[in-house]
Amino acid sequence: MGDEKKKQGFSRRTFLKGSALTSALGTSLNENEAEAKTSTPLQLGPNDAPLSLTVNGRKRKLSISADETLVEVLRDRMGLTGAKVGCDRGACGACTVLVDGLPRASCLTLAMDMAGHTVETVEAIGGKSGLSTLQNAFIQQDAMQCGYCIPGFVVSAEALIRRKPDATRKDIESALSGNLCRCGSQPHIVEAILEVLEESGNP
Repeated sequence: MGDEKKKQGFSRRTFLKGSALTSALGTSLNENEAEAKTSTPLQLGPNDAPLSLTVNGRKRKLSISADETLVEVLRDRMGLTGAKVGCDRGACGACTVLVDGLPRASCLTLAMDMAGHTVETVEAIGGKSGLSTLQNAFIQQDAMQCGYCIPGFVVSAEALIRRKPDATRKDIESALSGNLCRCGSQPHIVEAILEVLEESGNP
C-alpha cells in the first residue's frame, strides 16, 4: 500500500508542503491586490488625456484622445489648417511641420508624443508681417499649381535654410525628397529656394 502511494507521488509530507505553499501564495497575492487598489497610475484609455506643448511660440494645454495624430490636433482642435492631410501615411509630405526645428510628417506623429516639444507650422513662417522671403520666392518662380502640397514644401525648405544656409542644389533636392508635388512643380520649387540662398549671399 505504501509503495502504491509513493508511485502516485502522494504522501503526508507532500500534502503538508502543498498546503503551506498555497497559504503563502494566497497571502502574497492578497497583499499585491491591496497595493494595486491603493495606487492609481495614469492610464491612457478611451477618455481624453492632458497634453502640453508649444505651437508657433505659444504654450498650449488641451485634452486629447491618446490615438489622435499631430495633424488632427493642429487642424481640428487648434484651427491650424496649413498642414494638409494628403496620403495620411507619411509619403507625400503635405502635412510636414517642424518639431524642435526638424521637419516631421505630422500624420505619422502621435500628438501625445509631442508633450514638452516645440511645434512650428507653416502659419508661423510668414508671421503677422505677411509672407516670408521664401514664400515670395515661391510666387516669383511660379512654384505652385494647385497649391495643396506647398505648405509642406515651404516648411521643409525653411528647415534646410535655417540648418544649412550654404545649401547646394543637391542639398535642396535631398531635403525635399520627402515632399511630393503631383502637379510637377519640383523644378520651380528648387529654383525658388536657390533664389533665397543667392539673395542671402549663399549660392
